[in-house]
Amino acid sequence: AVAWLQRGLKACRGDPGLMSDLGMILLHISREEEGRLLLEAAYAKDPFDSRLSNILNLMDEVQRWPEIRSRHFRIRCHPGEAELLGPLLMASLERDYEELTVLYGYEPGEQPIQVEMYPEQSDFAVRTIGQPNLGALGVCFGRFMAVDSPAVQAQVEPFHWADVARHEFCHVVTLQLTDFRVPRWLTEGLSVYSERYPRLPFEPMLVAAAEQGRILPMAKLNKAFSRPEYPGQTQLAYAQGGEIARFLAETRGFAAIRGMLKSYRQGKDTPAVFREVLGMDL
Repeated sequence: AVAWLQRGLKACRGDPGLMSDLGMILLHISREEEGRLLLEAAYAKDPFDSRLSNILNLMDEVQRWPEIRSRHFRIRCHPGEAELLGPLLMASLERDYEELTVLYGYEPGEQPIQVEMYPEQSDFAVRTIGQPNLGALGVCFGRFMAVDSPAVQAQVEPFHWADVARHEFCHVVTLQLTDFRVPRWLTEGLSVYSERYPRLPFEPMLVAAAEQGRILPMAKLNKAFSRPEYPGQTQLAYAQGGEIARFLAETRGFAAIRGMLKSYRQGKDTPAVFREVLGMDL
């Protein structure tokens, strides 16, 4: 996406829409200085773009937040939470790092991984999409993670904050391991499978979907994450992805999952991966 947007800017110099899109992506991959410069330039051309004013105001604040570092992570937390939650989040993520990198036989190449924890759901949403409404608790872009803090439970349904961070770190591993070629259903499924305390009642959801004839075929599973056909279909896609990951781990072993991810890195599509690694046709 970065390369294509850069090409677009060469063809349409000074276009504020392209500048803002590229700036947001650069923020998402931890190239903050470059991203910030582009967003400020876009705002100078279009000061009425609410997404630009939202993200620039938020980044002004976040850059003043305390930061703690380890060899693997760089964590920012709100000043009112940093002293307590910063070390707890770091300890939790370091345990996840040790476990999941061994399980997948892979360590992320670009470290430390940037992590930000937000006590306001609207700020988390702005950091992610530039607007204050997003129905998620965490997000990962491969080299950057943003998660909600426990304070957000006053605004949404209860959740286990450390498990959300674990889910997102699992994305860091699977995205980087496959050079970002892993299909959405598998990276989400593996992250769901990694959770210790699943938040959503997936088993009743799957039973109901089976009774209603709504179980998604593999060919439609990815689409349900981005373009669901009815309310709740995205949650069903998470449930199915998690069950597929569990089934593969329990029946084929994690070596098969590692083999699938390596095949995706080589650019193979899902039918070829299933056929060559699992000996199955879709």
